[in-house]
Amino acid sequence: MVRGDKEHSCYHHRGSGERKCKSIPDCSAGAKLSLLNSVIVKKSEKGILWLADTSMSKRTSRVPRLFSLRRMTFASML
Repeated sequence: MVRGDKEHSCYHHRGSGERKCKSIPDCSAGAKLSLLNSVIVKKSEKGILWLADTSMSKRTSRVPRLFSLRRMTFASML
């Protein structure tokens, strides 16, 4: 089931455009994206280090501050 599906319990009508921003950790996608699919193909013994490390912020808005980048510089990198 897609998160924006009308049968979902947390469905919120957004007007005639029905635009919704879809996101997963460390990735951001625009509202024009029709389907976002991510699959973990193989699980290693150690795991994904950057995903398991709790000392680093996972929010996209806090990443520039972590690496001492300006917001516009970070936006041009995406």
